[in-house]
Amino acid sequence: VAYWLSHIFNDGLTEVILSFSMTYLIFFIAEWIGMSGVISLTVMGILLDSVSFSPGVDEFIFRFWSMLTFLAHVMIFIIIGIVLAVKTFPYVTTRDLFYIITLYFALNLIRGLVILFLSPFLSRLGYGFNWRWGAVIVWSGMR
Repeated sequence: VAYWLSHIFNDGLTEVILSFSMTYLIFFIAEWIGMSGVISLTVMGILLDSVSFSPGVDEFIFRFWSMLTFLAHVMIFIIIGIVLAVKTFPYVTTRDLFYIITLYFALNLIRGLVILFLSPFLSRLGYGFNWRWGAVIVWSGMR
């Protein structure tokens, strides 16, 4: 991979395709012959650290791999959510729903109290803390 990348100059699409295809090819070949695909990719990453991409292409490759990482995370969480919902839904009782609702309100109350008690310190830090920011902090903690 390093040899090919060193002979390609300023062809962004080819460099992206080469980095993408070689990643999967090395992983599957390593797994096929009984080696660790993750360790093989780690070694490939270390070896590619000495190879520089064309100017401007490295930013595109970073954005490309960031987008793929984001899509992989989204797909993993969607699949896990669907599987968990299908597997656990028949076993949910009204008692469980009561616990979920109680926990939701308790966590919001605790978060609000923490912000209330820390508000004198937060307002003196110089970042312009006010009650609107406090409400945003409390509600954003639900993520």
